[in-house]
Amino acid sequence: MFARNRAVMFALILAAASHLSASGLAQVTLRHSAPFVGHSLELTLEGAPPGAWIDLFESAWRDETATPFGVWELERTAMARVAFGPADAQGRFTWSWDVPLATALAEAPRHYQALVRSASTTAVSQVAHLRLLGSRAYVLSAGVTDPLAPIGASLTIATLPQPRVTARIDYDAPLPTVAREAWPAFNANSSRGALLISPTELSLFDPFFGAEHARHALAPSSPRLFTSPDGETLYVFAPDEAGGGQGAHLARFDLNTSTRLADEPLPTASYRAAWIATGDSRFAYALAVDRASQQPFVERIDLASGAPTGRLDIAAPGFTHWVDSAATGRSVFVLMRSEPLIGAWQARLTRIDESGAPSVTVLPWYGYARTIAVAPQVGVFASLVGLPNMPGVSLALARPEALAGPVQSVALPYFDTALRAVPLRDGVWLHAWSSDASGHELYYRNWNGDPQYSIPLSTFPPQIVDIAAIDDVLGEVSGEPALGGRACALVREFSGSSPGSGARAKLHVFSQEWSATWELTVGPGPGSLLCVPIP
Repeated sequence: MFARNRAVMFALILAAASHLSASGLAQVTLRHSAPFVGHSLELTLEGAPPGAWIDLFESAWRDETATPFGVWELERTAMARVAFGPADAQGRFTWSWDVPLATALAEAPRHYQALVRSASTTAVSQVAHLRLLGSRAYVLSAGVTDPLAPIGASLTIATLPQPRVTARIDYDAPLPTVAREAWPAFNANSSRGALLISPTELSLFDPFFGAEHARHALAPSSPRLFTSPDGETLYVFAPDEAGGGQGAHLARFDLNTSTRLADEPLPTASYRAAWIATGDSRFAYALAVDRASQQPFVERIDLASGAPTGRLDIAAPGFTHWVDSAATGRSVFVLMRSEPLIGAWQARLTRIDESGAPSVTVLPWYGYARTIAVAPQVGVFASLVGLPNMPGVSLALARPEALAGPVQSVALPYFDTALRAVPLRDGVWLHAWSSDASGHELYYRNWNGDPQYSIPLSTFPPQIVDIAAIDDVLGEVSGEPALGGRACALVREFSGSSPGSGARAKLHVFSQEWSATWELTVGPGPGSLLCVPIP
């Protein structure tokens, strides 16, 4: 009955406006904020005549119905009018909804469209097709290149509160390889995403429902993508390591339209395929080495304009090997290593602080550090250190604002090789490898020094491809709001010549408090994993 009444109400509104025409009225846009659960969803209608009457409708389902005023894209028997009133003097109308913090709402579809009526004309607005977002995981898989049974690459989009697969984009062919840091980047309202599916192919897609919008050919580029502070412009860094002739540059794209903008050239230098941006997306730093002096430096880039602003020297001459980078809101950390000296590595850690004018601090660091990570919530800088060809790994803990001060070294004797450290508010997840039967291992270590423990992943010997961790405001199992950390491991359960090689790929989702894991099947040939928390 209620659904029928909604449809009748909409029909009456259309009938009342049937003598009007949409001709002469410019397209009415409907903008929206990022629709995360636990946050306010705001929709703003623009382009209406001042004082025009606005009826804003919502539906959980989409449909297409031709009307005299344009295509109506909401399923009319399931829709409801959520707001109405006049447009202001600038032709705007705004409505907001405080989305409850509830697991059940994560990934629920919501569709919005408005009917705009003035004294002389009537029109329907653009439509906003959304999903309410909880924490999510994005997994890029290379597929299978077997000529007898090829499987194309894919991007699996999963929601973590339940967890379950929300959407999947299937690409037309398998990929030779996937870089571990081939992570998607998103615009400000999360309605557009971009991903480097190969060093020379950029895919722009709809993160809500999983459709690919466009694909662009590129010069060989770094797998990391960054956006401008407003989320409107996407930047791809092409270092020109292969000497393709164009020189190092930033390829720029409009994320809203998926179109390519003019490229931004970078000053001539020997660039590495590595760059890093501050957490607030204000500045990025492309890593390079001066050919004459062997002095490493970064070319500082203003991400609001995409223009390079000048060179900042880092590390010290001769430290030409990039190890890892990490970022906080206003700072980045870059770890560089030199050639071995008398059988030992030396390393220099550089901190670039953008709290005021850019400042650079360089200090010696662990020569055998394999990865670095920063937990800004608790002010901890972590370095996972492992000697080559020798058992034993240590975790070096320091304060980002006092790196030259005391450093706590935590021994992890059960590991042979350090691979990755990913921080959370309460501790750090560690990915390491041991030469015994356990192989790849995943451990959790609390910042307070509590004993670490192993996470069982599979009854089969797993190969961990990538790990990620997030602090989240939704409880993992009960669905009740609760602050807690969650980790994900991207696992290939068979490797080498084992039966079913590459066919069993899974995403494991778990928390510190739960030894049992949730498993989601993803595409074969898993390569990269990005987890996006509720902000």
